[in-house]
Amino acid sequence: MNEQSIQKVNMEELVYSKLKLSIYNRFIRPGSQLVEAAIASKLNVSRTPVRAAIKKLEHEGYVQVIPNRGAFVIKPTAEEMKDAYSVRLLLEKQSAGLAAERISKEDIERLYKLIDEEKRTFDHLDTDNYYKMNDSFHFIIAEASQNKLLLEYVKDIVSRTTIYVVLFDPLDKLKKNPSIDEHIAIVRALESRNKLEAEKAMEKHLTSVIAGLKLEDSELNEDILFL
Repeated sequence: MNEQSIQKVNMEELVYSKLKLSIYNRFIRPGSQLVEAAIASKLNVSRTPVRAAIKKLEHEGYVQVIPNRGAFVIKPTAEEMKDAYSVRLLLEKQSAGLAAERISKEDIERLYKLIDEEKRTFDHLDTDNYYKMNDSFHFIIAEASQNKLLLEYVKDIVSRTTIYVVLFDPLDKLKKNPSIDEHIAIVRALESRNKLEAEKAMEKHLTSVIAGLKLEDSELNEDILFL
C-alpha cells in the first residue's frame, strides 16, 4: 500500500471514529440526519471519507440510508427493541444452558477477566471498549455451547441489540453498572454446571437490560457536534 492509500484509509478511519463516538455520546442523536457536506465541513475533510464512514456505520447497523432522503442514525421504536430482545432472550437462554454443560475452565477464566475489564472500562467511560468487552462476554458463552449455528445467531442479535443500548442507555448516564453483578451471577452458574440457574441468570440479565432502555422523543439535530 502506497503512502497516498495509507493516508486515505487513515482519514476514513478518523472520520468513522469521530462519527461513532459522537453517536455513542449522543452528540448525534437517534433520528439525526448525517449530511455529508456538513460533516465534511466540520471535520475539514472531503466528502469521500465521510461517505465511506457512513457506509461502514450503515453496515454495522447504526445508520439507515433512505433513498432520495439521505442517511439517518437509526431510531427504532420501543416495540422493535422489545421484539429484538425477546429473540435474543430465547437464543441466549439456550446458549447459557448448553454452555453450563460444556464450558471449559479456560473459558470460565476468560469470562472473569472480561468482567474485570468491564469494570475498568466502565469506570473510565471507555465507551467503545466497554461495549466490545460486553459483547465478547456473550460471545464466549455462545461459543461454549458448541453449537455453531446458535453462535452465529447470537452474534447477529447481540450486535443488533448492543446498538440499542448505545443509543438509549448511554454509559455516561449510569452511576452504577448493573451488568457486572448480573454477569458474575451468570458465570457462577456456569462454573457450578447448573443449567437451570445459568438460564435463569441470563434471563434476569437480559430482562434488566431491556427494562433500562429509554426511548426518548427527540427532534432532529440541525447542528452536529463532535468530540
